[in-house]
Amino acid sequence: MGGSTSGGEERPFALHGNGADGRLRAVGKAGNGEVWALGGKGPAPAALRWNGQKNRWDTATAPGLVVRSFTTVPGSAALWAAGIAEEGDLVPAIKRLKD
Repeated sequence: MGGSTSGGEERPFALHGNGADGRLRAVGKAGNGEVWALGGKGPAPAALRWNGQKNRWDTATAPGLVVRSFTTVPGSAALWAAGIAEEGDLVPAIKRLKD
C-alpha cells in the first residue's frame, strides 16, 4: 500500500500479490523509467521489473545478495542494492545491479 501522484493529485495505491512465498523490500523507479521491485526470503533473492506492455512483473536476474534495501540513481538507469551476501554468516554486501 502507498500512494501515487497523477496530475498533481495524490491517490491511494495498492498491489495484490500472487501468494508466492517471499518478501519484497523496496520498489523504485530508475532514471530511465523502469520500475523495479527487489527483495527475497532467506537465501533466495528476487528481482522483478515492471513490463507495462504486458501489464505484469517480469523476473529479472537475481542480484546475488539477499536484498534489504535498494536505491535508484537520478538521471540514470543504475540500481544499487544493500543486503547480506548469499554465502557466509550475515556478511554485509553492496552491489551495483545495473548501469
